[in-house]
Parts: sequence; structure tokens; C-alpha cells
Amino acid sequence: MKEVLERIGPRLAPGSLVMDTCSVKALPVEWMEQTMPESVQILGNHPMFGPDSGLGGVKLTDSEIATPGCRKLLDIIEQTCNDSWQLFFDLQLYNPYTKDIRASLSS
Repeated sequence: MKEVLERIGPRLAPGSLVMDTCSVKALPVEWMEQTMPESVQILGNHPMFGPDSGLGGVKLTDSEIATPGCRKLLDIIEQTCNDSWQLFFDLQLYNPYTKDIRASLSS
């Protein structure tokens, strides 16, 4: 991801928003802060902070009047709905808070 950020940073227009949807926040946000120009906004967003996180679920569907933003959200949902075991392992490895959280659960 850091390599991609380094490649796209110089190509972004001032005021652009760069958003990640990784489940691990600390490292991707750190990389964005290191590589993005100051004229670019960054947002670390968790994939569960979306339509699936609503109480009882929220259905977001495409329609004739759907906005481009709605369609982009649908794309993000599609990309993150089938997380792998590798994601779970990466969360354990790269999230600096995971070890403490696991320890507090067993106390």
C-alpha cells in the first residue's frame, strides 16, 4: 500500500481525498501522513463503518437515481465483504492495540 501511495501522491489534485478501507488503521494512516502532499486530505475508514454496521442492517442498492458517491460506496462494500483469514492475521500483526485488547478479554 505504501508503494501505491508514493506513486499516486504527486498525481493528486489539491483538495483530493485519499481514503483507505483497511481494517487496520494505525499503519495505513501513518503511511498516508508520510506520503500524501499537504494539499490532500486523508481519511482512515474502517470497512465495518458503513451500511453493514447499522442497527438491523441498512440496505444500500443501486438505482436509476443513485449518485456517483452511492455507487462508489457500493463498490467499497463489494470489495470488503469477503475478508480472508489473511486479513485476520494481518490485524493481529499490524494493529498495535490488538495484543492489549486480547489480553483484556481474557482477564
